[in-house]
Amino acid sequence: MIERTAYAVTLNTERRRYYFSDGRASEQLFAAYNKLRSNIAEREGLGLLWDKHARSKDIRYHQLPDRGEVLPASCWCVDIKAAYPTSALLTGLIDEATYRVVMELPKAERLKCFGMLATRKYIETFEGLTLVGDPELVENPLRKWYLDLCAYVGMAMEEAKDTIGPAGFHLYWVDGIFTQYPYRALGVLRNWGYQCSVDPVDNIRRSADGRYIHYRKGGKETYLCVPQRHRITGLTLRDKMKDG
Repeated sequence: MIERTAYAVTLNTERRRYYFSDGRASEQLFAAYNKLRSNIAEREGLGLLWDKHARSKDIRYHQLPDRGEVLPASCWCVDIKAAYPTSALLTGLIDEATYRVVMELPKAERLKCFGMLATRKYIETFEGLTLVGDPELVENPLRKWYLDLCAYVGMAMEEAKDTIGPAGFHLYWVDGIFTQYPYRALGVLRNWGYQCSVDPVDNIRRSADGRYIHYRKGGKETYLCVPQRHRITGLTLRDKMKDG
């Protein structure tokens, strides 16, 4: 049996289990995830959580300028600090103890910790080289809570965008908003309960192919990858085994 996720592949045989990953995960990350998962289940069992959930198609995670729109030479970026852990605490999804455990992780692992709630496994079962039945897509039952957090952050960003107004708003990407009026955005996001950073941004430009928006923040060059639609046609393990 082969299980695939966005970050890893697991090959299960009768005798052994092989795990392949494109990144590293610490013991602290898995401990924090287990704490997160058990806390959500506990609070749901006590009736402390809601029963209506966001749909993936309703989530607003970015608002980008049109391809032909002229980007400003410079502006300000207002970033929410620890957006997902804070949103989970603000909405009552987790308690203070779990929040503290998650916040002890490095930023990249905090993101992974909440991202693991949304895991989707693509499972193929083989007998020898023969695929048995159709591939199966299995979702983490906690995925609905991750979508709720995404929707919650998106609602806050949309309110900040509307408060800034068209003349001063440039774009937002998940939890960071680019604007000429940073304190309008800051006021809205603080009212939602978030702590934020405010940083100057300059050297803003598009890549030649339009797929990236490059900019300089805190003296460092970075970029946003504009969403693209791709058709993925990867080879299955069965195809690879035949080729070999």
